Amino acid sequence: PVAVSPPPAQPGAKLSVAVVGDNIGYHLAQGLIDTESDGGIGLAITRKTKDSSGIVREDFYDWQKNLRDILAAPENYGAIIVMIGTNDRQELRDSAGRQEPLSPRWKEIYGARIDALVAQIKAKGVPFFWIGLPIMRAERYSGDMQQLNDIYRSKVEAAGGRYVDIWDAFADEK
Repeated sequence: PVAVSPPPAQPGAKLSVAVVGDNIGYHLAQGLIDTESDGGIGLAITRKTKDSSGIVREDFYDWQKNLRDILAAPENYGAIIVMIGTNDRQELRDSAGRQEPLSPRWKEIYGARIDALVAQIKAKGVPFFWIGLPIMRAERYSGDMQQLNDIYRSKVEAAGGRYVDIWDAFADEK
């Protein structure tokens, strides 16, 4: 399907942007809101986040369903930004049983869930950005976040979205 472009912005109008995600997405949205209140670049940020959520635990918060509802709402977003995943180092369950975090089968299931989310956003026909997760203090946690980032990058770029790698911005020799 052909992507539909958002209507041209009126002079002085702000571009409406939905930020979707978990608690880290919440903080991204708040940072953007703060930046806009300090002059910004002309964005109207709408926070569409859910603390303690993730893509793994659909029983807690079903992002497939909730994203569908967000995108079907009457708001006309000019772009969608996603930042999620810090809560996803949990086992996934499928018909074969429990899948350990970051195991090959786990990555397959998780990747399919990312594909489904990205497909919904892409179908909306607006630019979309997936912000990678930052480096963490604990080395093992950081390694896990990097593996999630690899999944996000491959899925988002394959769908024509923009993956934004923030890893180095938060990393130094310490």
